[in-house]
Amino acid sequence: MTTSTTTPFTMPSLGADMDEGRIVEWLVAPGDHVDRGQIVVVVQTEKSDIEVEVFEPGTVNEILVGEGELVPVGTPIARMVPDQLAAARVEEPEHVAEPAAGPIPAAPAAVEAVAATVGHVTSPVLRHLADELHVDATHLHGSGPGGRVVRADVERAARPAAGHRITPRARRLMAERGLAPERFADRALVTGDDVLAAPAPHVAAPGTVTQQPTIDQPTREESMRRHIAELMSRSWREIPHYHLAQRLDLSVALDHLAAANERRPLADRIVPGALLLCAAARAAAAVPQCNGWWRNGRFEPSDTVDLGLVLSLRRGGVIVPTIPRADELSPAEMMQRMTELVQRARQGRLRSSHLAEASMTVTSLGERGADEVIGVIHPPQVALIGFGAVRDDVWPEADGTGVVVRPTVRATLAGDHRATDGVVGSRLLIRMQSLLDGAVPDELDTLAGGT
Repeated sequence: MTTSTTTPFTMPSLGADMDEGRIVEWLVAPGDHVDRGQIVVVVQTEKSDIEVEVFEPGTVNEILVGEGELVPVGTPIARMVPDQLAAARVEEPEHVAEPAAGPIPAAPAAVEAVAATVGHVTSPVLRHLADELHVDATHLHGSGPGGRVVRADVERAARPAAGHRITPRARRLMAERGLAPERFADRALVTGDDVLAAPAPHVAAPGTVTQQPTIDQPTREESMRRHIAELMSRSWREIPHYHLAQRLDLSVALDHLAAANERRPLADRIVPGALLLCAAARAAAAVPQCNGWWRNGRFEPSDTVDLGLVLSLRRGGVIVPTIPRADELSPAEMMQRMTELVQRARQGRLRSSHLAEASMTVTSLGERGADEVIGVIHPPQVALIGFGAVRDDVWPEADGTGVVVRPTVRATLAGDHRATDGVVGSRLLIRMQSLLDGAVPDELDTLAGGT
């Protein structure tokens, strides 16, 4: 017989430097069934609002931490009944010989499920949501197991006829700021960040509360800057850095890329940055001493190249999502990952799976950036690669007869002297050049051809 029917769902660590998180919004309620990969809660960190997924299917048993509360990483924020445990509970009565002497009280989730089949919402969370969204909770059709009403049913009933969706947090902020939903009629999905970015009306609606400064406004930017400064100070204090630079010739790679892009629709074309990320990831796989972490006084190599990508945010600051197994991606696949991460990061819609621990980080300044970036290692990693802007530069002919103008990029490496030295770091930079200029033909076909 099962001794424990629930498992804790804890505040996740959304980055090695995260100590605590704030619950912004629950997207599920007690009694809701969730599938693997479903977003259940939005958590605010120092840098962004993160959509947190579940990794095992089950049923929400209890919400332990309310919206707006700040708790340390590892704190239980909800309790779940995994599917296998729920199934075990259903099967148990088949092994009971005698019925119970009296009526067996139903669990709260079961009571809600029975009531929901006749169109009633008994969950306080769902009732509150229905009131907030001006939805008649007595005339809802449930889509959950057994016809039970779940959160999605309430939100669906609140959608305007035009078909766009307004999140509960966005509706709450609209009420606080005196903004009408019609202001956002051109959006398919209205989020809280959309409402915060909208200009406030000149005259507040009667009875509205003037919004006080919150961590969503300038104080949050200050908090992000402080957080970045603390992490970089720790890096400089603890890690004995060394720095290397190498000018890379991109002429062969960009010629292949131009030919590949001619065969692609405009929306699917690949930018040089995707090639550079592929080269960095494959070079890291070839020089594993630079791919891993310094922990407990020793270097721990990573079995995979999970590349952290530094992204700038429109409101200022940076965030570093992760591209898992980056060395296995083609340039086209890398381009898709880059595009998704940039869009999600700037919309404040990164998922917890996007912030898995990276084994190495890359920072790229883009075509409008400076010529060179001198990076600071993200602890506990032991290396960071930086790319400046692609520039036309003079390059000596191989036979020494003269010089030509070629597209080049300055690549830099910040290395941890506890794990490697300049000789090993140089091998990584030189390996990138070999990949880009075709000295490794089999890999160039995939890397520069973008197939």
